[in-house]
Amino acid sequence: MVPFRVRLLMGSLVVSASAAGLLSLLVHQILFESAKQSVGVALGAMAVELSRGLEKAIPATVYVGVASPSDIEVVRAALHESRDRFLKEFPPALVGEPAKGYACAMLVVRDEETDRGIIRVSTLGGDEGAEYTFDAATPKELRWATMNFSESFVRDARGEFLSGSAPVRDDLGRPLGLIVLQARSSYFDVVRRPMVDFVLLIFAAALLVSYLLASAVAGWATRPLRHLGVAMDRVQDGDLTSELEHPGRGDEFDTIALQFNKMVRGLRERMEMARSLDLAKQVQAHLLPSPLPEVPGYELALSVIYCDETGGDYADLFPLDEERGIWSLLVGDVTGHGISAALLMSWTRAMLRAAAPASIDRPSELLQRANRQLVEDTSDSTFLTLYCGMLDTRTHTLRWSSGGHDPAIVWRAASNNLEFLHATDLPLGVMQDASFPEGALVRLEPGDVVLVATDGLSQARNISGEYFGFERIANGLRVCAGQDVEEIRRTIEKEVRSFIGAATFAEDDMTFLILRRRGGSQQDPVRS
Repeated sequence: MVPFRVRLLMGSLVVSASAAGLLSLLVHQILFESAKQSVGVALGAMAVELSRGLEKAIPATVYVGVASPSDIEVVRAALHESRDRFLKEFPPALVGEPAKGYACAMLVVRDEETDRGIIRVSTLGGDEGAEYTFDAATPKELRWATMNFSESFVRDARGEFLSGSAPVRDDLGRPLGLIVLQARSSYFDVVRRPMVDFVLLIFAAALLVSYLLASAVAGWATRPLRHLGVAMDRVQDGDLTSELEHPGRGDEFDTIALQFNKMVRGLRERMEMARSLDLAKQVQAHLLPSPLPEVPGYELALSVIYCDETGGDYADLFPLDEERGIWSLLVGDVTGHGISAALLMSWTRAMLRAAAPASIDRPSELLQRANRQLVEDTSDSTFLTLYCGMLDTRTHTLRWSSGGHDPAIVWRAASNNLEFLHATDLPLGVMQDASFPEGALVRLEPGDVVLVATDGLSQARNISGEYFGFERIANGLRVCAGQDVEEIRRTIEKEVRSFIGAATFAEDDMTFLILRRRGGSQQDPVRS
């Protein structure tokens, strides 16, 4: 017969060991999934950053298999740099050269016939020429279209990986391939190992000590976990200042505290980022002309459709010489998103408004001044596209220049024809001595409509990755151009929203300005 004390002790040991084990497994799973998600998001973000850089730096021939060794080496160096940066920000248990085997970066090109991915350049070297295995959770139609990251490990001939990818596109926005960053499953052993050791330690202690000692040890051992639970409740209630003190015991609880504090700081940074994006959107909205000015003899309408992040779209209309009836019409698109784009947009607006009066009737000169100032005051990676028009409301003529902007569209009321004001000039900020010659002088007759839009409108995509395109813009304009400008604006907005539908491809803001000379089909009086 087993004494009660022994049975109580054994029961206490079993309960204590079981409770400690379950709690340890729970914390282990939370931390492990959090680490996977953080790494997956980081891989995707780094892939996006690298792809945008390579789009500008590397010729398209690299992605179709015809390239010089120097171009390939540029790609390889960029891949190695991105991989090393990942390992620096998320270090595994090993450091130095051995640690480089925990992650890899690669350029994957698209086989047009089979839609397979072929590894073109890889930091592992031996992978080049092999087929790339996509995450089964990623729909086929999205593989080449947007940034993706896996939340679970993907297995291929090289092992198990957590991946993040981003498309590389040509000048027309067509996908050429993918930038892929991967972390091996063994990379996450640094998170698993301490938790496994912790579970074994608790069970060994529970089997070797008495009931009272087991109870004391269990209480002492789980105290940091209780603190973790309290801190997690505070975080759940919105308190992102809650952090754990390190027990200072040099064991797994120190690891838990460090990981939890890292998670809380990450959440806090994301909240601050969200507030920054909201502020940037407010700044952008206040810099746009509202209400629109009254231009003698003309109707105006402006539409701005924001994407998930704040962009750098710019639109402005203001008088240069009211006595002569000269007005400036500006529409631009600043690179990037967030606070930096909003600040650059604000700087652009102030600079153009200050410089425009000195360049009346010379839009080319205004663009040259803006370009020189932009090159001098910003980094090499900063540029903007800009359409500059100067409207004479007395002669009803439009002088214009373009710096890499989408063509303006003119609808002729008398003939129901469309004219595209094309320009092949570089964006502003690329070359200091760039020139922006004026296009042909445009004479606006009664009822004629001018539409100037950022590339976010023409490059809006539906769920299939198809672009809205200039043809749809032109057709929509032709159908409703005889209406007032507000009706034109509503019609185009409705068509682009209907085209996009449930798509998640809104990568840029969509801004367009509509100008219509009074008269024509509306029978409005024409002011001279």
